[in-house]
Amino acid sequence: MNINIRENIKPMSYLMNNSLEAIKSVKETKNPLILTQDGSACGVFMDMDSYQSMLDAISMLKIIQVSESAIANNDIHASGEVFSELSENKTEVDKPRLHFSDFSFAKSRELTKGYKGSFADSVLDERAEQR
Repeated sequence: MNINIRENIKPMSYLMNNSLEAIKSVKETKNPLILTQDGSACGVFMDMDSYQSMLDAISMLKIIQVSESAIANNDIHASGEVFSELSENKTEVDKPRLHFSDFSFAKSRELTKGYKGSFADSVLDERAEQR
């Protein structure tokens, strides 16, 4: 996205009077329009693909943030260690251990509530089905 601020800042009246042109512009260029009212920025008008991409990026950043927090708190276990323990003890493990991906899954699901349809949401749904 290459935004030219001078071309992309428009008064709210521009959107009201030129809505079809504005829609066509944001669809073609993928650049949002920054809308102003009384000379101050008041909103952003953007195409749906860019908006969905932004939501997906936010969801992924939240997942990364939770993962980094888990690492910082040493709330992780090497996957090889976990799989080895599970294969050795084909029965239920006495004291279940929290695997890094399990922690991330639980926290990510919690953090991304409300981002239905996002990439992160679909990844988390797939992860839930695997359980």
